[in-house]
Amino acid sequence: MIGSKTYQWAMTPDKHMVLCFQSVYNTQIFGGALLTASLSNFHDEELATATAEINKILAAAERTNPGKDLAFLETPRGFLLAWCGRGVSYESDEQEVLKFLRLKKPKARKKA
Repeated sequence: MIGSKTYQWAMTPDKHMVLCFQSVYNTQIFGGALLTASLSNFHDEELATATAEINKILAAAERTNPGKDLAFLETPRGFLLAWCGRGVSYESDEQEVLKFLRLKKPKARKKA
């Protein structure tokens, strides 16, 4: 989720790329970092240390792959970490669709 926007993913027909696009179905999360929290019964020292180590690994992967978007994809069997390309859908912001599809704004019609 980016802000209040939710995203969905889809595999391209040639199976070479995963596309992520705005959707009401929230099956994809951009960003390669896990959240951190203060130590507690549910987020103890062991989990805090594991979180920090995982975040270091993810940050290194992002640094060595500029221009790629790291995302967590929800699948029927669990979460998958993947590089995603950005796409648009009918549910995307109009300006994003216009830009992505290179659509021209219609000219104003002359009144008869």
